[in-house]
Amino acid sequence: MSGVRERKKEALRKRIIEAAKDCFLTDGFEETTITTIAERANIGVGTLYNYFPSKALLYIESYFREMGNPQERLDQVIRKHGEDPVLTITKIIDVYLEPYYKFEKNTLLDLLTVSLDGVSKHPELGHLYKTNKFGFVDFLAKILDAYKEKGLFSSDFEPHDAAFCVYSIITTQCLFYIIDESISYHEMQEGITRQIALFFQGKIKQRGVRK
Repeated sequence: MSGVRERKKEALRKRIIEAAKDCFLTDGFEETTITTIAERANIGVGTLYNYFPSKALLYIESYFREMGNPQERLDQVIRKHGEDPVLTITKIIDVYLEPYYKFEKNTLLDLLTVSLDGVSKHPELGHLYKTNKFGFVDFLAKILDAYKEKGLFSSDFEPHDAAFCVYSIITTQCLFYIIDESISYHEMQEGITRQIALFFQGKIKQRGVRK
């Protein structure tokens, strides 16, 4: 019985997220209310709060649900570009940035505002943000560590520190893209690619050269 109950709860949770996503995309964060989302999901407001204690948390989770799980595509990227660390990292970032192309800039600005405001007010939102952030950094670090083991980086190369530097490049470029209407999505991509190539310049060993 507990298995059936858990499946029902998960199904309702997904229904709430889908209803919220529709409302946010149609009306934006500020205009959307918990009552509107509950009505769209055909449930009571109290039931919704049992699953999501804040509109901000629901907004963030609906965004991550829209991102989906890109693992299969990431595996394809790694297989295709496995001999080139910079190209592999760049293509992986392209996969993760696709939601930025799907959303309007005002939606992304809403997301940024809600994230910054909500992290301090809702511990569960901060946990979700940190899990996503450090999960991505750890993922990049594992890839860079694999390249180091293959001898493409020098022995003093630190994969985890490098992954944080790459993450910093991404977040900075994304921030400028969101707040500056004149920057296009492709210009943001080009900026990230250029800066990542610059970061790795001199760090990748030439074939047959020992350091």
